[in-house]
Amino acid sequence: RSKMPVVTVSLNQKETAVLIGAKRVALASEEDGLAQYFLGDVNRTVAETPHNMASSRSHCICTIFVEASDPAAQVVRTSKVQIVDLAGSERLKPYERGSQD
Repeated sequence: RSKMPVVTVSLNQKETAVLIGAKRVALASEEDGLAQYFLGDVNRTVAETPHNMASSRSHCICTIFVEASDPAAQVVRTSKVQIVDLAGSERLKPYERGSQD
């Protein structure tokens, strides 16, 4: 397991969320993207809770920036896709069935 930087979330002056310690990585292929995704996944913190024996107790956000250029039209189009995994099954009441049942 490689040592990853600590990433914190704060708000800038425009009250937009900013990830401090995160970095953008240029990808040349789908394989590069999957490698980066899995690098982050294996470095997630995992600990059990009463309702989930393998809870991440964390959220995971994978942001993909896509850039496509059209040299003939001299246009560059950019898009952003976010894949979000929100933790939350730990909030079940004690009498509710957890995901490990």
